[in-house]
Amino acid sequence: MRAWHKLTIALVILAGLLVAADRFAVGVADDKVAEQIQSRKGLSAKPDVSIQGFPFLTQVLAKKLDSVNLSADGLEVSGGGKTATLQTFTAHITGVRVNSSFSSATADSADGTALLSYADVTSLIGNKDAAVAYGGNGKIKIEGKVDTILGKVAGSATARLTVGSGDTIKVGDISVNALGTGVDVGSVPGLNEAFSALFATSQKLSGLPVGLSLESVEPTPEGVVIHFTGHDVDLAG
Repeated sequence: MRAWHKLTIALVILAGLLVAADRFAVGVADDKVAEQIQSRKGLSAKPDVSIQGFPFLTQVLAKKLDSVNLSADGLEVSGGGKTATLQTFTAHITGVRVNSSFSSATADSADGTALLSYADVTSLIGNKDAAVAYGGNGKIKIEGKVDTILGKVAGSATARLTVGSGDTIKVGDISVNALGTGVDVGSVPGLNEAFSALFATSQKLSGLPVGLSLESVEPTPEGVVIHFTGHDVDLAG
């Protein structure tokens, strides 16, 4: 009975050591994958990587990670020669195929979400005469001074953001809702066209995180939420 008791204790200790070794290995791999993604994809900040699943070492032997979570703040994207910063970025990546040194990685699929401030939205699509803010009901509000038959008049309009082909954000469905004091919107023709001149009606983004593609954009009070997706994503190749 005493021998069985000693064997049980020994097995518990061994199991604990194996778990500790597994967790240590996954921690090292997290950092290695993060370094590879940053260097190979030219990210402006090193991401946080968390490899999911247990045990990790059996995934290494199979050279395929079931699930990886990735996050980073302050990543940069660009469009039309202008740069904007993603306030936050998170991604869930599945079916990651890696080599033994973690120097290359390709994922079956990935989904991500990022937040873009309205100041950065303005930087990407606006000009010196326009500012973008939340417009309510899933729209943006564009404020600025436009040229009218009455001269330059301050006002605001709402618009919708959509995603076009080739990672392009499009601005459309413009509706003018206010002009300067004493000016009736209905009395001034061509306002939609005048407001359209305040910003780029389409902007192609480049430098998207880890090779993902734009799926949708959603204006919220906190900023514009961007959704990404990808299949057969080259994470670190």
